[in-house]
Amino acid sequence: MPLEKHFRSHVCISQKSLQKQAVHDSHATLITAVLPPKHSQNNFTDTASSRLTVVTSTSHCIGLPMMDWPTLPGVPPEANFPWLHTWDGLDKLPFNVNLVDGVLYTCSPNCTRATDNDSPCIPCQQLQSRVHSLANLAGEHKNHTCHNVLTPIQLLDVINECNVNLNTVKLQSLNDACKIKCMLSVIEDYLFLVMALAQCDVPWLRNLLQTEADDLALLILHLGGHNLLYALSQRLPLPSLRTLGRHTSFVKITPIIGQITMGVIQHNIAAVILAPWAQAGLNTLCGVSFLIDEMVLEEVAGYLPQSNSIGGLCWTHSHLVDTTLNNYQSALGVANVLKSGKVHLGKELTVASTHEFGEDGIYPILAAPTCKSKNFTDMEFIFESVIDLWYASGADWAVGPAWSFATDGDAT
Repeated sequence: MPLEKHFRSHVCISQKSLQKQAVHDSHATLITAVLPPKHSQNNFTDTASSRLTVVTSTSHCIGLPMMDWPTLPGVPPEANFPWLHTWDGLDKLPFNVNLVDGVLYTCSPNCTRATDNDSPCIPCQQLQSRVHSLANLAGEHKNHTCHNVLTPIQLLDVINECNVNLNTVKLQSLNDACKIKCMLSVIEDYLFLVMALAQCDVPWLRNLLQTEADDLALLILHLGGHNLLYALSQRLPLPSLRTLGRHTSFVKITPIIGQITMGVIQHNIAAVILAPWAQAGLNTLCGVSFLIDEMVLEEVAGYLPQSNSIGGLCWTHSHLVDTTLNNYQSALGVANVLKSGKVHLGKELTVASTHEFGEDGIYPILAAPTCKSKNFTDMEFIFESVIDLWYASGADWAVGPAWSFATDGDAT
């Protein structure tokens, strides 16, 4: 059909309507191209030259995608993006950030909003270096960084670090409070001594000096044994072992060798609490508070002749080795396990004691070396074991029921 006849015909009008509909639906741009009639066999007039309309679609630019944004496993990328960095201020990013279908896109303020293919426009592509620098900051948290440029995950790390520092300061303050309390007690003893000297109160002086002498004799007995106490009592005005035995009450607690067993705790309850109370004829019931804390322990393994075994190993891992010394190979086996790191020497001593309301002093019933690797399940085991064995041994009828359980506040 000649172009003159085709123009404004029904076919032409229908095709033009379809083209307009397609352009409207796809937001495409109409580009008019004039093709010279080089190979045309028909004679056309100047007004009816071969003008063909070509429709080429252009995609909408949504920005530069950040596909390799650093994040933790199982955490979406938007959770590790510094959104505070997009707020108005001196640290505001020079581009916009959008989240489309779970993917972060950076869009330049000079974005053309259109591109010939699926790639971003040229202004958005020029943001590649800035995005790379921002990704490095999000992947590595450096100290003394402004919080406005940190990601939510990095802010959580900062909060956790602050909590750790706060707990350290709290522990230090508690230790300082204990030291101050001990110093005040010593100062009070000195004041009593000076007051007794000033008033020439001989009975008071004798009582004070006798108390100090007993404490010094106990220290010598624990450090050097019976022989050292006997030798020093012959030269110094110190009480002998027999005199010390009349003034004080000695109890022996069985330490934990290996894992914590019910028999050891029950034996200590009977030997440390029930037997002394029966000998003293105490029948009045009182409330009992269980106390548990850690003490500093020298990290060294020692030989215990009572059980012919090695003590000083952490109770949480010592079940992995036989601590009984049957022969030379047994000692070598314990040394090899300690060297491999499967079993550790005790860094601290977990001590559980009872305190009876209305009395001074405590009664230790558990002493277990620990390597500080225990968790809350181990502490729950200790709590439940101590309370259950207290009632199973009949101590609630002989001494009194359990009223409370006090710890040092450690989360584990």
